[in-house]
Amino acid sequence: MLRQLLAFEFRQRLRQPAFLIIASACLAFGLTIGLDDIGRDIGPGMAALRIDASYRLSLFIALSSSLAAFVAMLFCSNDALRDHVDGLQA
Repeated sequence: MLRQLLAFEFRQRLRQPAFLIIASACLAFGLTIGLDDIGRDIGPGMAALRIDASYRLSLFIALSSSLAAFVAMLFCSNDALRDHVDGLQA
């Protein structure tokens, strides 16, 4: 029963265009964090910092948190709309 429910939810997620957009954004963000010369793109001050500087790490943690908040918002809104369309709300 649980396996069927998880398979249904997985198929629902894959059919949503927001999932593909979020997956590509997370992939691009992950690749960007891994680059060593990212300071050149963000600004001249970032290039002068070491890769493990506390400012650089806190910046990427803040950006990751913002991205996670938008991901949660998109997933929850899609579920709420699906419940409303299918008449599953209480």
